[in-house]
Amino acid sequence: MGLTPHWYATPEGALVIVGIITCLVIGWQSWETRRAAEAALLSAKVSVNAERSWVMTDILWSADVPNVQRETRLRLMEGSGTDGETTTVDVCLVCKNDGKTPAWITERKLWLKIFDEAPSARPDTTTPPSFTLGGPESLSVGEVSKVDAQLTCSGRRPQVGGALVMYGVVKYRDVFGKHETWCGYTVVGDPRNVRLQRLGEYPEYNKNT
Repeated sequence: MGLTPHWYATPEGALVIVGIITCLVIGWQSWETRRAAEAALLSAKVSVNAERSWVMTDILWSADVPNVQRETRLRLMEGSGTDGETTTVDVCLVCKNDGKTPAWITERKLWLKIFDEAPSARPDTTTPPSFTLGGPESLSVGEVSKVDAQLTCSGRRPQVGGALVMYGVVKYRDVFGKHETWCGYTVVGDPRNVRLQRLGEYPEYNKNT
């Protein structure tokens, strides 16, 4: 009576071993292919980001910007309207193309809002903007665009707690696609020396896509 061969010594066992090795090879090849594809995609994104347009934005007091279209000394003004108390600011939206490709600005929007406490984590776009300007407007590499805007909202700037916040988005396009840049500021200081302070701790108010 002969000895029973080990399972791996039988034809069926050999097929199992070959199948396992084949699966391992296919899995390794798939992993390497995916890793190469991810590396290629990342490299492509880096290349695009290096060559695309980057429209950066700032909001300044119009009174502090030379050669604006509408000369003014107004910064912040509180008054009354048909719907009650109002707050008005005179600002200049400055856009600069810091990229390597010409851009076309397609839309600008600005909001002015009073928050009883801290600003919301994300810009609130559920209400109509205080200022809207369409396009397109071409912006060559290194070129700067200035637009005056008078923003008004209901209510008065809180003296204790709360915040008066202005924020906006600039939408633009280039040969690589569509992009947008957000910016957000809060008004600080006493009425005789009001200043604009960037909302640096709020990423959603400062994002670029």
